[in-house]
This record gives sequence, structure tokens and C-alpha cells, in this order.
Amino acid sequence: VFTMPEFLQKRFQSQWVRTYLTVVALISYVFTKFSVDIYAGSLFLYEAIGWNIYISAAVTLAITAVYTVLGGLTAVIFTDVLQCTIMILGAIVLAIFSFVKVGGYNGLWEKFGSAHGAPYVPTVAPVTMAVNMTNASMLGNMTTAMPSTGPDLTGCFKLTPYWGNMFRPIDDPDYPWLGLWTTLPIMGVWYWCTDQVIVQRTLGAKNNIQAKAGSIFAGFLKILPIFIMVMPGMISRVLYPDSIGCADPVSCKFHCDNEWGCSNNAYPKLVLNVLPTGLVGLMMAVMMAALMSSLSSAFNSSATIFTVDVWLRFRPRATEREKVIVGRVVVALLVVVSICWLPIIQGAAGKQLFVYIQTIQSYLAPPITMVFGLGILWTGLTAVGALSGLVIGFIMGMAKFIAGNVWSDPKCGEEDTRPGFAKMHFMFYAIIIFGVSGFIMVVVSLFTKKIPRDELGGLTWPTINEPPISFGSIGEADEAEKMENGGLASTEKVELLEKNGQLSPTTRVETSFDAGGEVTKVEEKNAVPKPNVNVATILVLPVRKLEEAGALEHVSLEEQLEHKWPQLVIYIVGFLMICAVWESHVLRFRILSRVDDFLIWFNLTSLLFTSCLPFTCALEGTFTSKGAPMALVCGNLIILEILEVIMIVYAFRQPRLLDQEFDTLTRDEMKQRMKIMLVKKVVIASLYLLAGLLSFAQKPLALVIAAFVAVSPWINRLVGIAYRKWSRITLTDSEFDRMFGNFIDKERVEFFSDGVFAIVSTLLILDVTVEDFPTEAEVNNHGFQYTLQSVKPDISTYAVTFIVVALLWFTHHSLFSYIQTLNQIMLVINNFSLAFLGLFPLINATLDRYAGSGKPDSRLALQAAALIVFMAGISQGIVFIIAISKGPTQQELQENPREDPRSGCTAHSYLAFKLATIPLMTLLVYFWATFGPNTSFSVDVYYIAGGLTPVLFILLKLALSCCQRVHYHRSLDIRAENWTLVTHENESDDLPRLV
Repeated sequence: VFTMPEFLQKRFQSQWVRTYLTVVALISYVFTKFSVDIYAGSLFLYEAIGWNIYISAAVTLAITAVYTVLGGLTAVIFTDVLQCTIMILGAIVLAIFSFVKVGGYNGLWEKFGSAHGAPYVPTVAPVTMAVNMTNASMLGNMTTAMPSTGPDLTGCFKLTPYWGNMFRPIDDPDYPWLGLWTTLPIMGVWYWCTDQVIVQRTLGAKNNIQAKAGSIFAGFLKILPIFIMVMPGMISRVLYPDSIGCADPVSCKFHCDNEWGCSNNAYPKLVLNVLPTGLVGLMMAVMMAALMSSLSSAFNSSATIFTVDVWLRFRPRATEREKVIVGRVVVALLVVVSICWLPIIQGAAGKQLFVYIQTIQSYLAPPITMVFGLGILWTGLTAVGALSGLVIGFIMGMAKFIAGNVWSDPKCGEEDTRPGFAKMHFMFYAIIIFGVSGFIMVVVSLFTKKIPRDELGGLTWPTINEPPISFGSIGEADEAEKMENGGLASTEKVELLEKNGQLSPTTRVETSFDAGGEVTKVEEKNAVPKPNVNVATILVLPVRKLEEAGALEHVSLEEQLEHKWPQLVIYIVGFLMICAVWESHVLRFRILSRVDDFLIWFNLTSLLFTSCLPFTCALEGTFTSKGAPMALVCGNLIILEILEVIMIVYAFRQPRLLDQEFDTLTRDEMKQRMKIMLVKKVVIASLYLLAGLLSFAQKPLALVIAAFVAVSPWINRLVGIAYRKWSRITLTDSEFDRMFGNFIDKERVEFFSDGVFAIVSTLLILDVTVEDFPTEAEVNNHGFQYTLQSVKPDISTYAVTFIVVALLWFTHHSLFSYIQTLNQIMLVINNFSLAFLGLFPLINATLDRYAGSGKPDSRLALQAAALIVFMAGISQGIVFIIAISKGPTQQELQENPREDPRSGCTAHSYLAFKLATIPLMTLLVYFWATFGPNTSFSVDVYYIAGGLTPVLFILLKLALSCCQRVHYHRSLDIRAENWTLVTHENESDDLPRLV
């Protein structure tokens, strides 16, 4: 392998991937290497001898191109070694002189924070009035003549208060901590591991030992820049605050001909003013050596990439002489292009050269880092998937680059009117590109033809020890492998060892994690707590109460609800997120028959992070304008998905832990089913990742994406259908249901729902026994009877609300006695019903505070209460309707009558009436509160409706019994095509129950 594009061609067996990376590499060289190095060199020569930028660039390029064209890579390596030695020694000397002059490290730290220059003109002077000033005398004469109008520019170039912190706030405009932890590693991997300029040095080593030793030594040398480059630059600001630390655009324009600041000139100015005269020449040579070293490497890399990856594709039989000539011509053309690019780079990099470099790299590097990372670590990445992710990532990066040039940064004192897309920090946008390109690569690869594993020998981490093969010689490689293994291929050898008992497929993991033994799945249920219900209902706590009356005595209910609205939305979304986590937990244990120590501890870790969700959701509901809380919520959920992936992979690597239905599957079939379960995790985790990334720039959109988790069962269903259609795997209906969770056990859902009902009821009684409980002082001052009379409305509200909760639990239990299994739609609707049930404590608090005779907000309080109860009740009815519609369509009159001949009533009429009663009564309350008179009777309507509903249930039951008792009722199984008659447990054999 001579180039990185060539490696990608071998890995993906695709010339298109190789060509794409070649083109992007050449483009990135123009943007980030040639132009930047030329501009940096011209700045030094401009500061040292006053040469024009184009003259400086021409001289530098000419010298560099001569020995690069004539010498090739050998000349580049030898000159790099010599120039690097000179550069390090010269920089150490400069650092020593600089620290001595500033008073050592302590002197630098004490003086740097106050290193600000004084303005040459009034600080309120407009920038445009001093743009063309060229000498100090003109500037001084204009000082007294300028009017004191215009924006205040004194804070334009002040140091950030976090200049001494390595980890700055997440909204820091320069280096937010999230970007440092994510984007810089992405760009670091691209530069040090995939960039031809760096990698060609490793490829040019004599052997692997020298390549590794050189890389390690270079890593140690990278410790030096903080002491010999960064700190001297800080010292330059301390020693020359008027120029390097210029206070406003006018003074910066005077000192360095750049109204964006003079930080780019810090190092050259230090060289020319701190070192003795004899050493200035040495450092000039050092600076030029560093410049030419970078340029020569870039020129040589470009020539190699173009010759090997482009030219040889059209002329595969080109001679060595022809390739050398082509390489030299390419270098010469790149020199011309670089000079033509100077005006653009001069304007773009005028602010801070380092920031410009990182910005351009953040647009180009993420998809390249992703394709190399996935391509090496995962054998399943295909050429189509890699190319799709690379192209989409490049388009996204170019869109941001163009937007940044169309809507440039506002000048000091100007209002920032750029759209949100243009203002997004380049580090955050790089994370988005990285995630989107990786998601596309994985998804496309899952639905395209895979490269056989035996053709990836030595090209990926899983196949690093397998013998490499050349295209078209697979048979020869197999024969060589057999000779090495004593006449057997590697897979045959492994199977033989397993057969003889010398090797177990689970030996490695068993010895690490199974020392503590195993427990069955039933024992695990009893031993390991599952706080999903508690976690879900803890979300109610931040929204169950209104603000204290003393704090907001004169605030109306409408204003209170408007203030509470974000918390209510976050509560609903958070509740549904926890329901999705619970569903994932249930489905994971459907494939297991037992668990070992490893799974127990990872399950406990998963529950730990699940218990953190209420805290992060409460942060989001309280600080809705900040992006960090939503990022924490999504990060928490991503960690949970990662833990799920680890447990799934481990379980499939330990087949003894899986359910008995997996015993008959082969190893390949087990891998296929593991991939099926992992696909769901990738899709859901990608939604969380996208929402977390957008939370800093597009908060509403991030919340909408996060809310999609509410329909995660539907998403899993669609993923399952797509995977089943486009993959070659064959699944039975039962296997498909098990893998993609098409049906959830009724008992698990009922247990979860009962837990929510119980905790909501507990929260209701807490408001009465703790929050509104009479104090001893009230009893002593007003008497016991009067005190009880004062809390009577609170007790009445609690009693009616508790009755409504009990009625909803009763109808829920009746509904689930008719249902055997739930599909995705029914599960989602049930989750919504429970989410609205969690708002009942808020109903209680609202009616206590605002509902009553003569209170202006009684009407709105009753409307809000009726609406919440209606949503909780109607959701149960929708579940029943879906169960009816999804049930069997062909029914025989003799075995399953639609109508009982003795009563004339349909089989489910009583249940339907019960489910409809609560929504109808709440609608009556809502319309009375909306259109009726606002009197004390309006509040009594709510109490009457709550007390009348159970009476209606009893009357309805008696009415049906008067007709004749209905002996038949259906137990709905939405998967069944017909039903079987069985005997009811507490009835005689001649009264059958249909199941």
C-alpha cells in the first residue's frame, strides 16, 4: 500500500471509494495545507522584513518546490529531520529568553489576564473612519477631531474570563468542552491516522519496528508545543499588549493591517524583539524550515496520491519515468493554484489562523474518520455504505463552509443577523456530520451485499491475523492456509479442536465472568430490582404542584399553566422515554433463559442510569432555554442503549444463556439474529444522538426528534419489516415477534400499569396528609372544627380524584382481562394513558387552588381537569377498539356468537359501556364549565360526576343482568385466526368461556 485511498480500495474492493478519497484529499490540501502554510510564512516575512505577501509566497514556494520536485520523498524526509531538529532547538532557545523577560511562569500567569492594549482613538469611534490610516501621526491627529458616536468597541478583543481553564462552558464561543471531547479527537484521528501527509512517513519506514518507534517518539515530541509555542505566544501578548493585545479594530488595523486582531503575528514579533541579533537569523531559518517542511510534505503527498490513485487508473502501464514526470507537473500546478488562492485565504484566516484550520478540517474530516474507523473495526461495512456516508458527509460540510462564507462573522460592534445554521459552532456541526455519515454507512451496509470475510484478511481488526489475499487468488490463499495448519483451513482447525474438547467457544468469557455461577431468569426477576415504574412516576414530582401561593398570590391560572407548560411537555416526553427503556428491558429478557454475574451487573448499571432520567428531565423542564439539559437526557439514553448492545452481544456469545428456541440454530444463524436485535438499537440511539446534537442549535427540533421515542415500538416494527425484506435471513412469525417485539406479554404491561396507578394514588394522599395537613397553631387559634372545615374542600377534591383514579384502574383491569397480547399500537396508546394519569396530582392541586365559588379561574381549572381525565379514559377505549379491529374476522355463530340469543346484547357491550362512561362524564363536565354559568354549582358538577360514575357502572350491570346474564365473552388474541372453547373456572361445564 502506497496511499490511503489505495488501502480503501483493497478494503472495500471499490475504485469509487478510492477515487472519492483522492479528490477530497487534494481539495483539503489546497484549503488546509498549501494556503495556510503560505499565508503563515508570508506573515513572518511581512513582520521581519516588510515584504509583500505575494513576494514572500513566491520566494517560499520556489525554494520548497525545487527540492521537492528534484528530490522526491527521500529529500523530504532528510530535510524534515534536519529542519525539525533546528526548529525544536531554536524554539527552546526562544522560550527560555521569553520566560526570562516575562518573569517566569508565575509572571506570565499574573500578567496575562490584564494584558490589554490602549486604544489609539476614542473607543466609540466607528471602525470605518480609521481604516485607511497608515501612520501614528495621522491617527493621533484624528483623535481630537472624531465625534463621540458609534458603538463601544472596548470589549472586542478582551480575554475571556475562562482563559485559564482547559474545559470551558458548553456555550463558550471559542472552545466549548463538548467540542474538545468530541470534535478534536475526530480531527486528530483523521490527521494522524488517515492523512497521507503524515501516514506516508510511516509507510516509508524500513519495517514495522521502526514505524512504531518513530510514531511513539513523535508522540513524545508533541508534548513540547505547549512550552515552546503556546506559552511564548501568551508571553508575546504580555510584552506587547498594544499590538498583540490590541483593544479595538482601529488599533489592530494600524499595528498589523488586520482589524480582526493581531494574534497571528504573536510568534514572529516575539522572535524579532526578544532574541539577540545573532539569534534572530537562526530563528528566521527555523520558521522558514518549518514552513518548507510542511509544504514539501504536502507537495510530495499530493504528487503521490494523484499519480498512484488517478493517473495509473487511466494509464496502468505507465513507466517509472512517466510517473515521476507526472508527479512533478502536479506539484508545479499546485504551486500555481496555491498562489491564486492567497487572496481568499488572506480574508478567511485573518481572524485566527489556527481556528481557520480547525474549521475547515471539521467540515472535511468527520466522514473520512468514520469510514476508516468503521472499515477497520467492522467487517460488515460495504462499499456502497462507505461511499454513501462519505458523499453525504462531504455535502453537509461544503454546505456549512459555503454558509460561513456567505454569512460571514459580524465585525466588532455589529449585530449578529446570521441564521442559526451559519452561527452553529463548527465543533458541534462536526459531531453532526460524524453521526449522520456513520448512521448512513451502517444502515446502507445492512441492506447491501457484504464482502466475504475470507477476502478481508489483514485489512480489518477482526481479520488482522488472517492471511491477506489478493483479488482473484482466494483459492491459492486457502491452500497456503491449509499447508500452514497441517492440511486444514483455519475454520476447520477450530472446529476440530472444539470437537476434541481442546477449545470451547465460550472459554474466554466464562473464565472471566462466570465464577459466581448463574441464576435463572425467574430468579433474576426476584433478585434484581426493577425501578422502571418508580422512575416513570418520579417524573410526576416536578409537575404535580403549582407554585406556592405566597410567591405568586396574584398570578392567574392561565399564567401558571403557561409557566408550567414546558415542564408538562418534558414530563410527557420523559415518561414515554422511560416506557421505551422498560420495553427494551422486557424484550431483552424474552430471549434469555438465565443470567450470569456479568449480565446481572450490567443490568444493575442499566437501572442506575435509568434512575437518573428523572433528574435530567427535571433539569430540562426547569432550564428549557439551555441546550445542556437536553444533551444530558439524550446522553443518558445513549448510554442505556450502549449497555443494551453490550448485554445482547454477550448473551449471543454465551448460547447457554439464551432461550431454548435458539438451541437448534447454527453459529451463522445466531449471528444473524444478533444483528437483527442490534439494528433496532442503532436506529433508536441515532435518534437520541441527533436530538442531543441539535439541542444546542435547534432546541424545538431536538425535542421533536426525542419525542419520536414515544413510537419506538412502531419504529422497531418498520425496521423489522425492512430488514426481513432486504436481508436474506428467513424468520418464522414467532421468531420475528421475538426479535422485534411485535407483541408484549399482557402480564408485564399490567404489572407496569398497576405500579403507576398505585404511585399516583400515593401522591394524591400525600398532598392531603403532608402538604395540606392542619398545623397545631391553626387548631389552637381557630379551633379543631373550624380547621377541619377549612380543609374540607381539599379532602373533597382528593376523594373525587381518587375515585376517578380507582375507576380508571377498574376499567383498565377489565380491559386487560379481555386481552391476551398487545401489539405496538396498543402499547403506545396505553403508555399515553398512563402518562396522562400521572398528571392527576396536578389536577388535585389545580382544583384546590383555583376551583371554588366566586373564583375567576374556576372555569379554566375544571376544563384542564376534565381534559386530562378525558385523555386518560379515551386512550383505554382506543386500545379496546384496536383489539376488536385486529381480532378474528371470521366467526361461527354456534361457537362464538356476536349476539347472545338470550339477552340480545353483544358480547362486549358491558365493557364498551364501562370504557365510554368516564370520557362521556368528563365531556359533560368540560362543556358545563365552558358554556354553563360560573357559579358554585360549576365546581359541584365535577364532584357529582366523579361520584355518579361508579353508580352508573352498577346500574349498567344490573340492567344487563335483568335482560339475562351474558354467558359468553371474548378473550381477544389479535394474532389468532380462530378461538377455542374452554370452561370458565368458576362456572359449570355447560357455560363455556371463549379464549
